[in-house]
Amino acid sequence: MNKQCASKPINKAIMNTGLRYLVAVLTACGFFLWSGHVVHADVYVTVTGSTVNVRSAPEIDPGNRITQVPRGTTVRIVGIAGDFFRGVFPDIGYAYISREWVQFYRTVGTITAPAVWVYDLPDMEYGTPISLALEGDVVPVVTYDGEWYGILYTDGQLAYIERRHIDVSDLIAVPPARRIVTETEETVLDDVVTRALTFLGRPYRWGGNGPNSFDCSGFVIYVLRPFGVSLPRRSRDMASSGVHVSRSDLAAGDLVFFATAGGSRVSHVGLYIGGGQFIHASSSRTGSVVISNLNAAYWTRTFVTARRVL
Repeated sequence: MNKQCASKPINKAIMNTGLRYLVAVLTACGFFLWSGHVVHADVYVTVTGSTVNVRSAPEIDPGNRITQVPRGTTVRIVGIAGDFFRGVFPDIGYAYISREWVQFYRTVGTITAPAVWVYDLPDMEYGTPISLALEGDVVPVVTYDGEWYGILYTDGQLAYIERRHIDVSDLIAVPPARRIVTETEETVLDDVVTRALTFLGRPYRWGGNGPNSFDCSGFVIYVLRPFGVSLPRRSRDMASSGVHVSRSDLAAGDLVFFATAGGSRVSHVGLYIGGGQFIHASSSRTGSVVISNLNAAYWTRTFVTARRVL
């Protein structure tokens, strides 16, 4: 963490505010390194389905259903497991509920660390620090992504802070973070998927830009170009395009990114087409444009992030 703090440049606006910010940054580096300070911040959701299953395990199986809860039930969320939240339920204790049938509360969070970086993505490796938040600053928390909170930043921008640095209170209900698609947008998304499917079976070739052969990023660029989407050529650069979308909120046309070369660095991209599937120019080994199951063990293990560019 000390290396992280020392290596990130402080923007000009912060430097101009003087000694207070400089002391805060230096204090933060030492504080995080030596104290091990962690602040737990709860997240609450409310059930949106008429009756929703509560399960003993984070998977759909008739044998793990414990009970059902009605619309409007408030649940304290303490963890995340794939497409399920782990929550605390009255008279049940810890159990799992599908992320599809709940909506977040907007919560007012207070920064508890002397200084903490605000990122554009919920990831220290791929995200970029865009500013500092100082102890006592109040931010509206609107979403949850693993160990990160999504906050409303300048001009309503979605940004991210590690959960351990925010104390949350004052619950206010807000709409779910799911995509509401208009009739026109739905037509466009259908057209994107239809166009992508026409290239099924086309051969994979590193550096291929289409239409006769593709590599992974060349395929995505070629499919989306007629819809006015301009993207960087490399998959790792694409991972900063558009806006972040959680895996549970994927919609047709979203880009899904993977670390297929080992480690956690983006090296592959595909186009989500709905139903848990994505289409991509797979690899020289597979040899062509194929459809794969996002929930398959390999793709679950290598999944890094998703971005919405439409």
